[in-house]
Amino acid sequence: MKFLQRIPCPIEAIITLDLSKRTTLKRLGKAIGDAPSTCHRWVKEGLIKSHTNSIHPALSQEHKIIRLHFVIGKLVFDRILRCVMFKDMSHIIHIDEKWFYDQSKMSILHGSNGPLPYRSCKSKRYITKIMFLATVSRPTYKENGEVLFDGKLGIWPFTYQEPAKRKSKNRDAGTIVTKPIESITKKVTKEALINLVIPAIKQKWLASSSNDISIQQDNAKPHISGKDKEFKEAATSDGFNIILEQ
Repeated sequence: MKFLQRIPCPIEAIITLDLSKRTTLKRLGKAIGDAPSTCHRWVKEGLIKSHTNSIHPALSQEHKIIRLHFVIGKLVFDRILRCVMFKDMSHIIHIDEKWFYDQSKMSILHGSNGPLPYRSCKSKRYITKIMFLATVSRPTYKENGEVLFDGKLGIWPFTYQEPAKRKSKNRDAGTIVTKPIESITKKVTKEALINLVIPAIKQKWLASSSNDISIQQDNAKPHISGKDKEFKEAATSDGFNIILEQ
């Protein structure tokens, strides 16, 4: 009785294949001339592993140096322990935008005897999307664990209000309605910083904490520079010294 010899896994050949030819077992088998079932056996034996590959930014030497300086700026030398440590980041405020919208399909947990929830909208092709601005900082605790400051400064929607131009079955003409801001520009983000973020910081910031504060944001195009005149006037009033960090 003859036994079929198992096909060895050509690991070196697989590694050299183009990424587009090894996204599925079927494509991989076609590229190396073996059946998908054989490739599946290699997966079961641990010879081939699944990997989720992400695209990374193509950083220039200048970008790498800037990032290195940014990281070094977060370090401090502890003279007592004689070691390099990260700063406590208690003066750093993180700020970012986030889209929120109703998903056309979503998985939920549901009771076996209860009625199924019913969701509806005017058109699934035009689901309203609203961008929010979120601002958080590091929480502050007492030695006994009591929370002095939870770090939550606020989250605000980019919306505006205007009177309805015409009458409908839902409202009369002239009724104040809330609408999302379709285009987030530098002017919009600057107004949010000056009128929403900075007042929230001044209201919720602990009196015992330093008023030298850094707002850390990413490099999105609608973000303003820390050198903006109107921002600096608002950020340096009432004894605060708030700066923007990219």
